Amino acid sequence: MYPDGEPTLMGIEFFEKALKLEKKYAKGKPVRNTLQTNGTPLDDDWCRFLKKNDFLVGLSLDGPEELHDRSCRSTTTRNFPHTLSRKHRSLFKERRGGS
Repeated sequence: MYPDGEPTLMGIEFFEKALKLEKKYAKGKPVRNTLQTNGTPLDDDWCRFLKKNDFLVGLSLDGPEELHDRSCRSTTTRNFPHTLSRKHRSLFKERRGGS
């Protein structure tokens, strides 16, 4: 479980290494990975990686738009909740197989 801060800032490479270690030490036992994110860093590469590795993803939204924008700014957009909605659609598209 990766719940605190913004775990995606560690990069996909970090998670690839973590998955290799899980596989090595789990010895066949099932492991479920979950990730809590505000969605800002998610791009197509992240969405594909999360789907490929069956991550359960929670997207955080801190209340109504005006409250969320004050507590969780995006450096690339001003209309953050709409951007988050697009990220959600990208994750959902990957989950459904890209259709």
